[in-house]
Amino acid sequence: GLTFDGWYTDAGLTVPFELTEMPAEDFTIYASWVATVTFESNGGSAVDSQIVAELNSPEEPVEPTREGYTFDGWYEEAELTTPYDFTTASVTGDTTIYAGWTINSYTVEFLDHDDAVLQTADYDFGADISGVTAPADPTREGYTFSGWDTVLPLTTMPAEDITIYALYDIIEYTVTFESNGGSVVGAIVGNYGEAEEEPEEPTKVGYAFDGWFTDDGTFLDEYTFDTFDQDITLYAGWTPIAYNITYNNLLGIAHANPATYTVEDLPLTLLDPTETTGYTFA
Repeated sequence: GLTFDGWYTDAGLTVPFELTEMPAEDFTIYASWVATVTFESNGGSAVDSQIVAELNSPEEPVEPTREGYTFDGWYEEAELTTPYDFTTASVTGDTTIYAGWTINSYTVEFLDHDDAVLQTADYDFGADISGVTAPADPTREGYTFSGWDTVLPLTTMPAEDITIYALYDIIEYTVTFESNGGSVVGAIVGNYGEAEEEPEEPTKVGYAFDGWFTDDGTFLDEYTFDTFDQDITLYAGWTPIAYNITYNNLLGIAHANPATYTVEDLPLTLLDPTETTGYTFA
């Protein structure tokens, strides 16, 4: 229905009629009728109703908002079948206009430490996502997987994406030193990727240090200190030092004794020099 809004002196209904005295001529006055246009936001934010003159169009209001939904426009009926055209509408009575909505979908995503996608799926707002399970535990060199940064199970899908990151604990590695008879060298410990600090060289009486090796006994694979990436035992390689032997007071007598020796030749047994006339080796 329409509501009477008063009398006006012009057909455009802009000048309200006021009679103070009878004019000396006939005159025409015009009735004004208005309707109330109500906006049903269907769960969205409230929209104020409008008072609209008969046969006029309501003003299109600011779009309402609704969590988890995208506004789909205004419709003539509750069934949301006919879009409402504010440019051509002509109000003939009280009218209700209905908001249409499209439900939004959002993403549940599991990401690795480098943002690599491990698992992803889309769900409508409000959907039950308690059945979402995590992907297989990822792996990362030098780290141990320790879980996810979001507690599972989830409940219902919120009006935003859910991003769940893999968590890791860095691995601590130990380099152990076997000095093979040399002075004791303590182990060094560090996290994966940290620089390994080469220890001071060990000492061993009668030997020169050749370096650290990954193989014991053959000493073919010398180790290069770099960064911690494994637990490992290194073995000291040694070369015996050759010492010179000087023989005195031999009077030029020949002998077959060695000119040098190493600690590995000990105990050293020397041969007597050959006899010479007039002398006895003592």
